[in-house]
Parts: sequence; structure tokens; C-alpha cells
Amino acid sequence: MNGADERLFDPNRHPRRGFMEDGQLRIIHHSSLQRIYGLEVAVEAIARLSPSQGDPIAHLDVYGDGPYRPQIEAAIVRTATQAQVHLHGAVPLEKLPELLARADLGIVPSLPESYLQLSLSTKLLEYVAMGVPVIASDLATFRAHFDATHLTYVPGGEADALAVAFRRFAADPQAASRQAAAARRQGKPYGWSRQAPAYLAVVERLIR
Repeated sequence: MNGADERLFDPNRHPRRGFMEDGQLRIIHHSSLQRIYGLEVAVEAIARLSPSQGDPIAHLDVYGDGPYRPQIEAAIVRTATQAQVHLHGAVPLEKLPELLARADLGIVPSLPESYLQLSLSTKLLEYVAMGVPVIASDLATFRAHFDATHLTYVPGGEADALAVAFRRFAADPQAASRQAAAARRQGKPYGWSRQAPAYLAVVERLIR
């Protein structure tokens, strides 16, 4: 498995911020900005939050770059979420753990397509390793590794469901903390310190 490297994604080196400590919900996503990763859905979900109606004030920070950036930028303009959604571009991998530690939630809003039903997102494992609560699309491979006590699942491609999940997290910080702790315990065997020897063993077997 292409797991998170615990030498880099070490929450002890990057203390987590208190959940919504500034009164705002800080959401993070990092990827190569492909269509299949569902960021347009996340932008639509942010647009569905109405702080004047009691919803949390939410900010989505996106790190990475890729071919679908123009479409995501267009979605931000269309939904008038320029003040809430921020595309920061690519950052060095070494900077990423610190950025994750500053977030309240990590999202993996992948679309429910056949390929992604069989893919385990590395970003998901990185959120888990850093103790960041995760909202993810309800995909088969995610479910095979983490159950509903570890991650909050929403139907892929449904902005309303994602917005509801944002509201639920903001209303119950303790539940967010419990979920993150459970996911981190579950994710320990998926870390690179355990996966690297297994990988090398396969290589050695093939060489022989």
C-alpha cells in the first residue's frame, strides 16, 4: 500500500489546532486537481452553507495543481465562493503535514466512478495519520479499510450531503475528535513503516 510516511506525517511534530478554535470551520483538500476528485462538488457544498441561518463559517483550502483547475475556478466564480474557497497551488511535500495540522477537516469528495471504487486515496491516509477527521465519498475501497466509526461517509457527487456533514461536524467537536482518534488507530498498519518491508519482500521474492 502507498501509505503515509510516519517520519513526515507525524502529529507530534505538528500540534493540531483546536477544533474551530477561531470560530470558523477550516477544511483542507490536496490533490492533482483532476475532475474525478470531485472538488466542484465541494465548492457547491460550501456555497450551500448559510452562516446567517446558523451554519458554520467555512473555508476550503485546496493545495495542488492540475488540468482541472480552470473548471474549479469557474465553479468558485459561479457559486460566488471566492471568499471561502482558496486555491493555493502546489506546495512541497514537506510543508503538507503542517498545513494538515492547521485544518479541522480533510475531505476526499471523489466521484463514484468505477476506477475510484477500486482506489485507496493516499490523501485519506495522510489525513488519518495526522489525526485530521475525514469526510469521504462512500466508495468500496474506503469502506474496506475504514468503517463509519473511522470516517464520515457521504454519497459521492452529492453537494447537499457534503454540506450536511459539514454542519454535523461543526455542531459536535467531540465527535470529530473521537472519529479522528479511531481512524488513526485503524490506520496504523497502513503506514509506510509497515508497508515498506512488505513491499521489499515482494521485490526480493520476484528477484529470486
